[in-house]
Order: sequence, then structure tokens, then C-alpha cells
Amino acid sequence: MLRFQRAAQNKAIGLSVAAVAADVVLAGVGAKAAGEGDWGKAVAADVFGQVLLGLGLQLAFLASVNGYGRGLETEADEGGFAKLAAAGYRLSEAPKVYAALLEDHGEPKKVEAFFFGNHPRLSERIESSKHYLAAHSAKPADGKPAGDPDAFARRIRPVVRDDARLNIALGRFRIAEAELDKAKAWMPEDGKTRFYIGHLRLAQADAAKDPGEQKRLRQQAGDAFREAIHLDAARPSPHRDLGILLYDQGELRDACREFKRYVELAPHADDAGQVQDYILELKKGKHCK
Repeated sequence: MLRFQRAAQNKAIGLSVAAVAADVVLAGVGAKAAGEGDWGKAVAADVFGQVLLGLGLQLAFLASVNGYGRGLETEADEGGFAKLAAAGYRLSEAPKVYAALLEDHGEPKKVEAFFFGNHPRLSERIESSKHYLAAHSAKPADGKPAGDPDAFARRIRPVVRDDARLNIALGRFRIAEAELDKAKAWMPEDGKTRFYIGHLRLAQADAAKDPGEQKRLRQQAGDAFREAIHLDAARPSPHRDLGILLYDQGELRDACREFKRYVELAPHADDAGQVQDYILELKKGKHCK
């Protein structure tokens, strides 16, 4: 970062000097043309100077600075590859990361990347990672993977599960489904996985157009919330969300039971007051004791 900032500062000073010199030259051309009565040439020189100094030098500065930044980013990638290899990771997976980003976000146009981008184009990063793989061993010098693969496998399970929650929020239901299937197979007694499955089904129901499909998915969401409660009855959130689902479905007595259980488990939660409002409403309707 220090190298990048110093390079940017030096280039900004250099371009400022160039701008002053160009302004002097163009001012002389304009003055000479005006003195000779060639007003068209004088105006043209003035307009050209404004465009050159106001836009051209700015673009040149952006391109030069960002070009240097892209070189540093490639250097950072290679440093990361070295650390991954030392930690026992398979470097053959590295190009797949950039390929996934390319598939998800696409590639900026060359002109856009040249003038305004501060990262290497993803296609370039794929190629540079492959070149690095060809030139370096994928394992540490002793040939033995570092770290504890079993411990890593245990730690990655909740990461995959929680990433599914983020993908649900982003509308990436297919990816979330695959992640939750993995998490369920890895952690069959994990209530949080079932809780996220319930949220996935609700999101899928909201996106579905067929009323029958919507009803089926909401029923599956309710089943998932019940499984989450069965596996971890002390977790408050499944009770609340099951209560809201039952309330929307008109199963008001069961909804009241879940709301009351949520308030018992999380009396100081930020939304405890809202859940209490549900309970009061259901009591007025004689659906809650």
C-alpha cells in the first residue's frame, strides 16, 4: 500500500508539471492566433486545452495508477498462493475460485478495466494462477500437508451452513440448497441447519408462482422449524418463526404457544415486544390463554 501511494503521489506531481507546461504552450498558440485575427483557431486551442487538461490527463493518471495497482494485486495473489501451499491446501483449487467469480460477476470491458479498474481482469488472474501452479509445487518441501485435515473438516461444516444463510438472503437458492444438504449430512443432529432449511423453503415459497407449490413449500418450512425445535428446544428463533408461519396459516392457538415459548426463552430480545403484541392480539381473540 505504501508503494502504491508513493507511486500515485509521484505520478500526480509529474502530471501536474506536464499540465502546467501544456497550458503554457496552448496559451501561447491561442494568443498568437488571436493576435493574427484567427479567432476560430484561438477558440479551438482553448477548447482543446480544456479537454486535454481537464479530462485527458485525469484519464492518463487513472490508467497509470491503476495499472500499477494491478501489478501489486498480482504480487499479492502469488504471496497468498505461497501461504496456501505452506498450510497444506491444494493449489489446484485456486483457479476455480477466479472461475467462479468470473461466472458470477462477468468480466469488465477492457477499456473499463484499463481506465477505472484497480484489479487484474479475472481471466488474467486465472491464467496467472495456472502459471504459478506450473512453476511451484502444490505441497510443502517435505511433501507432507501441514495442519490437521480432520480438524479443518470439522471447522468448515458450520462455515458451509452459515454461508447458506447468506445465499438465501441473496436469492441463490440452488447454492443454498446444496450447502444445506451437505451440512445436514455432516451434522444430522444440528438444529441450526434445519432452521435455515425452513428459511430456504419460505424464500422459495415467496418466489413460487403456483399456489399449490407455495403451500407445499410453506408446509416443508413448518416441518423444518419443528425439526429444529426437536433437535434444540432451547433455541428461541425457531419458536418465533414457526409461530409467525402458523399465524399466517390461521393456526392461531399453536402460533400462540410458539410465541409464548419464544418470549420465555428470549425475554430481552430486540423483537420480544413485537412478539408480545402478537400474544396480546391472540388473547383478545381468545386464541391464547
